[in-house]
Amino acid sequence: MSLDRVGHTLQVNAGQMVVYDPLAMRLENPVEVDLQEQLNSPLVSGFRPLPSSGLIQETIESQRQVVAPNSDLDRAVRAAGASSIATATPDQFMQGFNSVLVSYPASQVRTLVAGAIRARPDLADRIRAAAYSARRVRYSGYSKDGKDFKEYKGKEIVAPECPPTNQFVQPFIITPLTPQFPPPVSPEQPPRGG
Repeated sequence: MSLDRVGHTLQVNAGQMVVYDPLAMRLENPVEVDLQEQLNSPLVSGFRPLPSSGLIQETIESQRQVVAPNSDLDRAVRAAGASSIATATPDQFMQGFNSVLVSYPASQVRTLVAGAIRARPDLADRIRAAAYSARRVRYSGYSKDGKDFKEYKGKEIVAPECPPTNQFVQPFIITPLTPQFPPPVSPEQPPRGG
């Protein structure tokens, strides 16, 4: 979405809403909304169907599936100790939500957030904050530390045997530039000692 007069541009995805602030002459940040609730509002109901109604219904179904019984979020909240999403304490719900959030596909995180807000509107601010601050867990095989790992089949790596006791390494002492020997005798002085 672009506001040409002031050059303000935002990306708004399915299930999000943007509000225009006329005093500041700018678009507010997009927020997740319950699309079913928005379609039942007097601004939309009573008119012919919108051209994108098929896509809207698809997004509504996705939001419902997030909080359906036996969904990922429902199982995670029950694992946190609650009997259901509706009866979970805020801490139990957020613990379950966070555990699902880090493993959810990045393309569907917005749907998860919208569904969670629909199920628990009292925790909307905490849900949004968790979604914005979560780091995604990405598994792509070995990490950079394991990239040189090779599995040897039928071959053994021969290494020198370790000594039976610990042997200390002899210290390498750097000798001073001026050795601690008696200075040479000058030809002008008689030799010492006899």
